[in-house]
Amino acid sequence: MVWSSWHQFLPGDRGDVLILSLRAGETISYVTGYSKDNDGTVVSLCARTSLGRSWGPHGDHQARAGSRSLRESPRSKGLSLGYLSGRETGGARRIAFHWRAGTTG
Repeated sequence: MVWSSWHQFLPGDRGDVLILSLRAGETISYVTGYSKDNDGTVVSLCARTSLGRSWGPHGDHQARAGSRSLRESPRSKGLSLGYLSGRETGGARRIAFHWRAGTTG
């Protein structure tokens, strides 16, 4: 998984390129992150693999009462992250996590 420099945690923050290199047969099985409640802006990401390795947290991985909430992927045996997609429309930055079933993890 690559969190490229063009993705921003917050406006103006270009950050570093952050890479999670997977081993043979390893998948991303769980993702968490915090986002702003008012507009959904992602402020942190953290991932766990099918081998129990973790990536992150990267960004400001803390709750803020009334302004930020933790977002978690489904926890289900056999789900793995297929790919990420994202776009910006009307100033809103969105990330979609596309999960696939029937794989080990």
